[in-house]
Amino acid sequence: MKMSEYKRLHPLSIVFNVIQIMKDALLPFAVIIFSSLMQGRFGNLLWLFIGVPVVIGLAIGWGVLSWLRYQFMVEDGVLKVERGVLFRKKQYIARSRIQTIDLVEGLVQRLFGVVKLQVQTAGGQKPEAIMSAVSRVDAEQIRRQLLEIDADQHNCAEEQNVDGERPTLVDSNPSYRLSGPRLLIMAITSSSIGVVASFLAAGYSQVGNFLGDDNVFHYLTDWLYEMPIVFTIVGALLFSWVLAIAGTVLKYYGFSIRLSGEKLHISRGLLERRQVAIPLARIQAIRIVESPLRQPFGWLAVYVESAGYGKGKGESTLLFPLLKRSELLAFIASMAPQFLVEYELNRLPRRSMRKFVIMHTLVALLLSAPFCYFAPWGYMALLLVPISAAWGFAKYKESGWTWVDGSRMLIMQSRLIARTIVYIPKNRIQYFELKQSPFQRKTELATISATVASNGQSGSSFQVKHIANEDSSYLLAKLRH
Repeated sequence: MKMSEYKRLHPLSIVFNVIQIMKDALLPFAVIIFSSLMQGRFGNLLWLFIGVPVVIGLAIGWGVLSWLRYQFMVEDGVLKVERGVLFRKKQYIARSRIQTIDLVEGLVQRLFGVVKLQVQTAGGQKPEAIMSAVSRVDAEQIRRQLLEIDADQHNCAEEQNVDGERPTLVDSNPSYRLSGPRLLIMAITSSSIGVVASFLAAGYSQVGNFLGDDNVFHYLTDWLYEMPIVFTIVGALLFSWVLAIAGTVLKYYGFSIRLSGEKLHISRGLLERRQVAIPLARIQAIRIVESPLRQPFGWLAVYVESAGYGKGKGESTLLFPLLKRSELLAFIASMAPQFLVEYELNRLPRRSMRKFVIMHTLVALLLSAPFCYFAPWGYMALLLVPISAAWGFAKYKESGWTWVDGSRMLIMQSRLIARTIVYIPKNRIQYFELKQSPFQRKTELATISATVASNGQSGSSFQVKHIANEDSSYLLAKLRH
């Protein structure tokens, strides 16, 4: 059945409209309350008690009108959306422009059997159309009509839980599902602990300044100051680590990927369930990322750069969060066979090792010198020098490149913190750049970088530093023809 008549969103969208309006009004109310309390002008609070019910009433009215004025339909491969209370806006989004259609289910949506539908077009920094509450039947029908998913493929069985080396075939559609043990390993080795720790540190200082001296938070702070600094730091890091683990589990719970037709369907999340579809034809590059915590145990993550789903939505570029290195080839063969290649990496010349080691040593010396001069026991900072030099040597050992003639694919390997291997077909390279500093010119070395299309303004770039001049010339000749 075709959706050839205008339909409205689910009435639950009224609630979401009201919540959004109230969120926008929250900051002005908070400013009024804070300034009144600080200046002792309690008369302003009386106006606030009158204004809040008025704003809530206006928000409800506006939410209902927005729902009544929002209509959508799919006709001849075009999504048509009409919306707007005072000013009527009409959107016509052709199937050829649509890259992905995401379905998001929060707790409230699940309770009422609806989903949030987001339509992403090529080159868009944000979704072109957002439907806050659509029935699941309507959402799936829109996806089938606009993404041309066959009904037979759509009604395939659920993915099997795979915690082994090969994908399970379900109605000829290969699929992978992240098991519970792997989810826990992923959460424990996640790098998000730094983000959580920074957030907690910022929140800690702000809460202390806001509450003042005479409160429980102040007594907790005094108690922490009396503890040995090492215990305080270790405790804060452990607390941040637990929060990071919990956040990762909630975000990636039930992660699964299935190849159906020419699209990869990814689903994940516990509190908020997200479903995305990435066309194989839009994948520009595949990245293999091995973090320092995972690499010794043979674990890695697989990412994609896609013209319709790039860095503008960072989390959606994750193709699979945790694989064994021995499972990688089988995974790529099943999910993105156009990227399956056999290759041998060309390592960097021996003279480039000095560039990595010397540069890292100089940076470490510059950072540690002030501590040596100004701080007691500051010379301990010099321990950073051999560590940094060793890191530079590791970057040299793990950097390299290769060109695969048969599949006309450029493969680049490098390390910043994590080791990254990127596979880029020649026809996906937006531009290729060769750079030489004066110091590189003296030692006949160069830096190569390749850029592919993504949701970012300037695309996604990957580079390998200090390759030999003859190698950079060889690559330049290959990519010109």
